[in-house]
Amino acid sequence: MTTKFYGQSDDLLYAEGDFDEEFGVAFCPTQRALLVSDGTVLEYSYPKTKGLGVWGFKVLHSGPLFDRIEECDNEDAEIYSDIVYFKDGVDNAYLIPYGAEECVLDLAQRYPPEELFKISPHEKLMKYLDTEKY
Repeated sequence: MTTKFYGQSDDLLYAEGDFDEEFGVAFCPTQRALLVSDGTVLEYSYPKTKGLGVWGFKVLHSGPLFDRIEECDNEDAEIYSDIVYFKDGVDNAYLIPYGAEECVLDLAQRYPPEELFKISPHEKLMKYLDTEKY
């Protein structure tokens, strides 16, 4: 099943398809980018352009499942948002905190998705150890 991302209202992002999710993004500068499980990094904005009540999306890095962006410039459309389409296989997405976009983008460009989301043996070990020093 394909997955699509789009904005709605002035503070919600939706994913529909291989997984369904609603992201509350009360629009302030705390978040403005999304990392998709295939390594795609999307920047979102509302409004897309000044005076136009439409959500905009821009691809900062495309992963292997990214398909296309269907652009919207009609604020009276049923979905008044660009719609970002992905091929089958997307299983999650993560809001990127404001200020972390460059770091996440750098990692997404340097590592394939299977490495980007893999937990290292060290991280697994540290989950089981008490790291506080007495």
